[in-house]
Amino acid sequence: MQLIAGPVTAFDPALPAVALEVDRLTLAKRRWRGTAADGMEFGFELERPLPSGAVFWQTAAARYVVHQRPE
Repeated sequence: MQLIAGPVTAFDPALPAVALEVDRLTLAKRRWRGTAADGMEFGFELERPLPSGAVFWQTAAARYVVHQRPE
């Protein structure tokens, strides 16, 4: 599990995006856990909540983006 402290500010937009979808209430929290579409697990300990669409992790092969599930 990767621990996330905040958004990635300098990311490569050419990399494919892997979504981590969460509900609105989870997205508003500062401490939570989630699993991306590819099965990678993340723990979030944030200074402030992430907005939907924020890139929070990047590897050489992909960038990970948090998305709010439709209500």
